[in-house]
Amino acid sequence: MRASLLVVTIVVGAIMLAGCGPQLTPEEKVEVLRSQYSAELTSLTVLQDPQNEEAEPAADKEGGAAELDTTGLDLDQPALRTDVVLDILVSTTSQDYLSGITIDLQHVDGERNEKSLQNLWVDTSSLIRGGGTQVSHVLEDVDYVAGDGFWVEVRSPVGIEERPDYREFSMP
Repeated sequence: MRASLLVVTIVVGAIMLAGCGPQLTPEEKVEVLRSQYSAELTSLTVLQDPQNEEAEPAADKEGGAAELDTTGLDLDQPALRTDVVLDILVSTTSQDYLSGITIDLQHVDGERNEKSLQNLWVDTSSLIRGGGTQVSHVLEDVDYVAGDGFWVEVRSPVGIEERPDYREFSMP
């Protein structure tokens, strides 16, 4: 009987101590949750359309048509506008959820040198543990050439100085 009472006392004491442990700040909690999310680029589509060359020429200060510098341009080929459609799968293993997450999106050239880096906000309010949400994102008028690549990532940890660029750190 005494042994049982001792075991119960130890278990209750351990539970109480566990509840008195250090509490996470809201930013630390977001960081822990972010570490349980992942993003994967599942496909990309490159769309190229010739630019409208019949647009009105820009006017100079005197009201006449401004001359365009055409040095180095191949005037026989129409300029191309390139859009890139990215399909991204976002998933989580967390039991607690963020209503949205910021993904790092990187564009690199054929030598893997960075051409651009941007943040992409994804609504994850309907995402559940073990599930995924598929999103499409269009990059408009991209400086894309054959051999370029794109990467997406839920980066963790995010430095304190960078957190203002990640919406989830400022959400209630």
